[in-house]
Amino acid sequence: MTSQDMAVASARAIVAVPAERQWARFAFWAATGCALLAVVLIGAASVEAWVAVDCLLWLALAVLVVGAAAQGVRLPWHPILWPALAYAALVFAQWHWRWSAAPALTLTGLLQLAGCGAILYLALFAFRQPKNLRWLGTVLWWFTGALGAEALFQFFTSRTEIYGFRNAAYATPVGPFIYHNHFAGCMDLLLPVAMVVAFWPRRRSREAAWMRWLRRGILPALGLAAVIVSQSRGGVFALLVEAVVAAALFWRSFARRRRRRRAVLIATAALIGFTMLAGWGPLVKRLGHLDKHDVSALDRLRVAEGCLSIWRAHPWVGSGFATFPVVYPRYEIFDSGQRFLEAHNEYAQMLAETGVAGAVCVAAFAILLAYFGLRPLGDGASRRVIYLRKALVIACAGFLFHSFGDFQFHSPANALLFFLLAGAAGAAGWRGRGGAAGLNGGPHAMRSVRRGPRRGVRGAGNDAWYA
Repeated sequence: MTSQDMAVASARAIVAVPAERQWARFAFWAATGCALLAVVLIGAASVEAWVAVDCLLWLALAVLVVGAAAQGVRLPWHPILWPALAYAALVFAQWHWRWSAAPALTLTGLLQLAGCGAILYLALFAFRQPKNLRWLGTVLWWFTGALGAEALFQFFTSRTEIYGFRNAAYATPVGPFIYHNHFAGCMDLLLPVAMVVAFWPRRRSREAAWMRWLRRGILPALGLAAVIVSQSRGGVFALLVEAVVAAALFWRSFARRRRRRRAVLIATAALIGFTMLAGWGPLVKRLGHLDKHDVSALDRLRVAEGCLSIWRAHPWVGSGFATFPVVYPRYEIFDSGQRFLEAHNEYAQMLAETGVAGAVCVAAFAILLAYFGLRPLGDGASRRVIYLRKALVIACAGFLFHSFGDFQFHSPANALLFFLLAGAAGAAGWRGRGGAAGLNGGPHAMRSVRRGPRRGVRGAGNDAWYA
């Protein structure tokens, strides 16, 4: 490649920078808006709701691909897309070659997977820009407070109606969700981000730190109180797991700062004290049933055993994605008088429906998410960006843990929100090729970091993370 060709390529990259930022902003609002819209639309539980949201995501992805390519912006590729694409290809093969026990159900599941894939790619494109990541934190902070306030108001006014008009007396509604554990799963994803935004350090603020934290901590406190009134044992256990993961990830940051560590402990105690207003009695009573051979917990273990029986009969590619409701009755080992449409254990159901091939894809996705989500950005990276990325990983870890006891990914809204956060967490950790200067910056962006000042540097890719 001659020097003239390199100069032309550099000029094109510089011209593509404004367009790339515009399309990243478009991807951010499209992905975030659709994920939150799914939550508001009663968790996108109805066919009309999830189809509408998925169509919006497919349209946004098509506009991004066509528009960005037309303006010379290279579309990035991320390694985390490989296991996601492999899993989708497996499900497509199950439907196309009739490996599935119910091809129609597998096709429906494939359409929902396509929506999750669309939001994942939009997130990977959008959150190459640190400004969008900070905007995501602010938006989720506000949304956590609004969702928690709505759930508390509904709980104390009309427990069986969603938004005051949708009768859900047949289930256990909390907030906009028909199922209380799905609401808790949504909060498992939102609360870590909201907590970081509420308590992250601010420079040059005339307001006392404790006063600022008290004011900003009201929103996550509302969300935490809503989890308590939801009486979701899995949600509480997931929050405890998130607290342990957070302690492990943030310990080094606070180990040398005794004052900050003490302030965080006081703020956490204040949050827990605030939730006392919502009443812990019903939740504590439900937790007490666990040591008395709780029927709900025992039934879930037996259903998981049935999933293992399905897997033994279909070890490699499973019985077919989304076929659990029609396949499980043949392998049911007990009769509780209820019909199980889901296994209440995402991993057991995934193994039954997609076999070893699907398990490998899921494990690879989780490993890559952890690797790229925790990959260091560099010594000059913004502390807010670092804290937000850790919060995203914590949220995903808690949600994955909660999926051991509930069918969280079968809530369309929660699935979309998870892949939004997963894309945001992994976007910054990949230094591959794509865009004007790579997914996280190419050679020109890295050169700007080395020659430019530590703060105030702006670039197409990796140098933006140091701004």
